[in-house]
Amino acid sequence: MIPKTPLKGNPWIWRTEFFGIAPQADIALLEKGLHVGYIGIGGLFGAPVSLDAMELYYDFVCEHYELGSKTVLQGFSRGGLYVFNWAARHPSRVACIYADAPVCDFKSWPGDSSAVGK
Repeated sequence: MIPKTPLKGNPWIWRTEFFGIAPQADIALLEKGLHVGYIGIGGLFGAPVSLDAMELYYDFVCEHYELGSKTVLQGFSRGGLYVFNWAARHPSRVACIYADAPVCDFKSWPGDSSAVGK
């Protein structure tokens, strides 16, 4: 989403899961001048193939929309799997991570407490 009045340098936040659910932060940042990005790659759980798709998306939006080279990664729930893996792969492209109840290990999700600590 493109803000009405973009901030200098075209900063952006990149939501990795559940676009449109609990959008309060996205809406507020958009109103402040940040771009809001999203790519639908649900079901890939931060696997290497999803990170490859994220790289293609990043390159496209940075070039086509002239977005800033560092993004804010937003990891909500299982979106945490994407943001932490992509940030580890590309630390120089990440300004920061906003994580809200992030899943960090797919082996313990969705709440199988018997897998914790194994």
